[in-house]
Amino acid sequence: MKKKIIGIALLIVMLCPFQIRAAEKATNLEETLKAVNIEADLKNYKESDKQTTIYLFMGETCGYCHKFLEYLASIVPEYGEYFKLQAYEIWNNSDNSKLMKKVANFLDESVGGVPFIVIGDKTFVGYTENYNEQIKSAIKEQYDSKDKFDVMNEMKKEEKKTTGGSSSTSIIWNFVFITIGTGIILAFVNVKHQETQRKIEELLGKVQKETKKEENKNSNTKNNKKK
Repeated sequence: MKKKIIGIALLIVMLCPFQIRAAEKATNLEETLKAVNIEADLKNYKESDKQTTIYLFMGETCGYCHKFLEYLASIVPEYGEYFKLQAYEIWNNSDNSKLMKKVANFLDESVGGVPFIVIGDKTFVGYTENYNEQIKSAIKEQYDSKDKFDVMNEMKKEEKKTTGGSSSTSIIWNFVFITIGTGIILAFVNVKHQETQRKIEELLGKVQKETKKEENKNSNTKNNKKK
């Protein structure tokens, strides 16, 4: 019975027009520094919505990525109030790698490796100390801007324009399919439950009959002994 239920459930899932979100995983500044064993004094560092988001696509053991992170850690006392980090490790996460390509394409940037750094509408492919002043300028410029540019938000806006109302329609259809599928599974389980209950009742009936026969047999035996 379980195999049949699983089979039906899988069939319903295959038929449903689900929108599967990628398993992208980002880490903030503190998490990223810990992951690569970089020490930093972050006791006075706090993240806020006003801060400029630095998007970093990196490799776990990438030397240049580590140097960039060391630089970020070094400017926290001076610039920490202006920025926060959202880092995506791409060497061990294929979805993060796909996201990097999407971001690069959206910004018309050619990216062949890491680190790939995005601050507002400015990009840095790779990292050298020569970028330091440009990075600080990009952070402050974005922080002070009234019309902030966040690539992830811009990509979402563009996606909504191209898909139109299909997203909400898809959600509705997903709900309909799930509801119907759940009903089918519950009905199937209920039928099987009824069959099982009937078989149990039949078995109990047989047991009761056999018990009565045994009782009658014992009673007859006792009566015969008395005679």
